[in-house]
Amino acid sequence: MSVSQACNYALIALQQEFSACGKAPNSNAATDCNCTSLDPESVNAYCNFPDNDKNTWSTPYLAAVDARMNACLAVNKPVVSATVIALPSNIPNPWAVQTGPLTPACTYIKEAFQQRFSNCGKGPDAKSIDTCICTGLFTESFSAYCNLPGNDQASWLNLYQDGAAARSNSCAKVGLPLTAIPILSLPNNIPNPLPATATQSASAATSTTAVAPVPTAASLTTAVVNSATAVLNTATTAPAKQTTLNASSGAVSVPLVGGMLLAYAVL
Repeated sequence: MSVSQACNYALIALQQEFSACGKAPNSNAATDCNCTSLDPESVNAYCNFPDNDKNTWSTPYLAAVDARMNACLAVNKPVVSATVIALPSNIPNPWAVQTGPLTPACTYIKEAFQQRFSNCGKGPDAKSIDTCICTGLFTESFSAYCNLPGNDQASWLNLYQDGAAARSNSCAKVGLPLTAIPILSLPNNIPNPLPATATQSASAATSTTAVAPVPTAASLTTAVVNSATAVLNTATTAPAKQTTLNASSGAVSVPLVGGMLLAYAVL
């Protein structure tokens, strides 16, 4: 069993990152490079599909996770989730296939919305919780990516309405205006259903029943929410980074560095 073109592309990119760090002028620079430059997230994002042979991609993936963790510990830096590389136009994106009642974009933003809602609820006091919900619950993005053909309203509308009502109530409680939150951008591996001229901001939802219209104006802003990463089970996604590769199309393997790190998450 082999791997897809997208998975192979990410594996080659990871191999090149390992190689580049190995050419650092000294051991300290090499360690720092491993901490800041290795990108297991792209491998997980593009390889974690049933049609890819896990034996082919899991070893280099785990090697990169382990090497990066050890390197960051050595240079006393936090492990920062790498951004997912963009695929060239001639390589099919496995995330472009809709497998459920929602498009990949709507699914992504719905999960991010739920995570933000949950995180706001963990505030130390009622005022902190309401402030977080008022200023951080991106109902505009939820509407923009889900209020489109191809998305089953039964799978997202109730959550959107609950969030819009909660945000309106929270703003009233803390005396803050209901200010539009710029539309979040999608990571590279999630196809963007919005037109290229999609707006940077949209009118804040003021009703618990009406769905905000899909925005139409300037450019998207950088996403402020990252999905949690689960090793080998959940594909990791993140905002855009461009990478150019010059390598053969054959699958690659990277020697395992140290022990395997079984799981990690970054939010």
